[in-house]
Amino acid sequence: MLRGFFLLTAMIASLVLSACGDQRASVPAAPGTLYARIQASKTVRVGVSPDSPPFGVRRGNSYQGFDIDIAESVLHELGIEHIVYVPVTSVQRIPFLRRGEVDLVIASMTQTRGREAEVDFTIPYFQDGESLLVHADSPVKTYQDLKGVRVGIEAGTTAELYLKQVAPEAIVVPYA
Repeated sequence: MLRGFFLLTAMIASLVLSACGDQRASVPAAPGTLYARIQASKTVRVGVSPDSPPFGVRRGNSYQGFDIDIAESVLHELGIEHIVYVPVTSVQRIPFLRRGEVDLVIASMTQTRGREAEVDFTIPYFQDGESLLVHADSPVKTYQDLKGVRVGIEAGTTAELYLKQVAPEAIVVPYA
C-alpha cells in the first residue's frame, strides 16, 4: 500500500523540483523499494482505462487520453524511459495495484475514504460529478424519479455506490 504512495510522492516532488531548474530532478530512491526498481529499469507499469474517453482509450497498439498525458508528463520528468500500459477496468484497478501487477494506476479513479483505506492517492488532478443519461421523452428528470427504474451502472464505480444512496429503490444493473 505504501509503495504507491512513495512512488507518487516522489513523482510530485520531482515535478516541483524540476520547475526550479532546466534539468530533470533526480529524487533518490531507498534501496529495495518499488521506486528504486523503476529508477534502475527506467520502466513503469501503469494501469489505465482502455475505454474511458477522454481519459483513456486504446487505439491499435497505443493509448491516448488525459490520463495517458498525465502519466507521460510525470514519468518523463522522472526520467522514466519506458511505460508499459496495462488495461484495467474499474473493478480491477485496486486489486492489480495491490498484487503488484501494476506499479501505479492513472485511470480516472475517484478518491473515497473506503479506497483510501486500501491504497494511497496523490492530490486530485480532475473533478467531475454524476449525471443521468435518459431518452429525451423519458419521465425521469432527476434521481428522485428512479423508484422501480432499471439503471445501468459501470460495476465497481462510485456511481454505483452513490446511486444506491440517493435512489435506494432504483433497480441497479451493474455492467463490466
